[in-house]
Amino acid sequence: MYIVSIILVVKEDFVIESILLTAGKSSRMGQDKALLKIGEISVIERILRELIPVSESIIIVFGENYELLKDHLLSSFLQLDNVHFAVNKKAHLGMFSSIRTGFIFVSGKNPVLLQMIDQPFIQKETYEKLIESFDDKYHIFQPVVKIDGKMKIGHPILFSPDFIKKILAEPDEGNLRDLIRKFDHKRKLREVLDRAILQNINTPQDLEKIIKE
Repeated sequence: MYIVSIILVVKEDFVIESILLTAGKSSRMGQDKALLKIGEISVIERILRELIPVSESIIIVFGENYELLKDHLLSSFLQLDNVHFAVNKKAHLGMFSSIRTGFIFVSGKNPVLLQMIDQPFIQKETYEKLIESFDDKYHIFQPVVKIDGKMKIGHPILFSPDFIKKILAEPDEGNLRDLIRKFDHKRKLREVLDRAILQNINTPQDLEKIIKE
């Protein structure tokens, strides 16, 4: 088992560990989303370049694409010293099984930032604002952005160490949205100016539209 970890020092008394999910089949895209090119670099490289500065360690969760993406990352110019690879052999059960795989390998002592592979345009400032919002009174921290006068909740999500046990207690077939709803009273929202928190790249048309915007 290979593991990838990334952590960001935010305050003197704690650091951040990050999880990047890449285990999906990208069936609607027609090719692996992680390898799509944005300019001269791939989606996964772009995300890691933003995550690394704000993370002490990063765990990348792969599925059947492990060998392909591993070779790609090892041939890149990224410094992967604090990046670890984890393979989810149950990826066919859905995204929550990959989330659980990632959380198995975090230390359990630090807040954990969960990032999806289909959101490569998240700004570094968004990560920083989300991390700055960390408060021991809450378990879940999500960014929100105002669109046409309405506040909309997006990703990535930051979780407290206490919430890690709740995720691991769920079955692989679980649902993150349903779990978060159970603890809505423990959720804190942070407003950002980054519309990328709502964007998802699922098809070639999605990517083309976002790049144009």
